[in-house]
Amino acid sequence: MEVCNPKKAKEVMGKNIHIGYVLPCKMVVREKNNQTYIGMTRPEALIDLFDDFNLNETAKEVEGTLRQSIESTV
Repeated sequence: MEVCNPKKAKEVMGKNIHIGYVLPCKMVVREKNNQTYIGMTRPEALIDLFDDFNLNETAKEVEGTLRQSIESTV
């Protein structure tokens, strides 16, 4: 599935329009042997593709929010 925080997306695309190539954030929910797994593409890793250290803090914040969301569901 894909998840998006429109406010953060607008913020980062205002600084670097090319970030749109990796938005929205990708997540996978799957089940195996009656156990649910949730995974994501790490925003901090993706932002490194753009060599724009000014966006690292935002990527870290977004990743933290996504991790909290995952942890609160399992």
